Amino acid sequence: MPAFRFSNEHNAFIKRCSACEEVTIGVKDQERSVFLFMRYYSAKKLSVDGFNERCKKCHAAQVRLNHLKRNYNLTQEELDAIWEQQNGLCGICSTQLTRTSHAANSVCVDHIEGTTIVVGLLCVHCNAAIGLLKHKPENFTKARDWCGRRVVLLSNQERKVG
Repeated sequence: MPAFRFSNEHNAFIKRCSACEEVTIGVKDQERSVFLFMRYYSAKKLSVDGFNERCKKCHAAQVRLNHLKRNYNLTQEELDAIWEQQNGLCGICSTQLTRTSHAANSVCVDHIEGTTIVVGLLCVHCNAAIGLLKHKPENFTKARDWCGRRVVLLSNQERKVG
């Protein structure tokens, strides 16, 4: 079956993802029906129907793999090995991670700034916290002490009320 086929008789089309082979059937209104495929905006990459050859899910997975390889020199197999080593948990808070992007607990690759050396996998929140503390151990110590101070103040307040 070709990747894209349009039927005038039924005013419909069929599109197959080149990666996962999943078939999408839609009507002539492509704006609503081919929502599973990315629209091409580059004249160089334009296909017959104006949409990517891969569905959005496969396209996102390929973009993620390209990002891992380009930024961390990391393959999917190496990422899977780190995932298994950490049991799918965040390296700091032990939250169960998910492999879907744009989720609150999606996987972030922690690496040493300016290099491709991977430290481990973190959740979005822990990765952001490290970034906000500017990757400086003294800032982490100060933050820990600050949180300890809050506990002391809270316990003193409870004694005054009780």
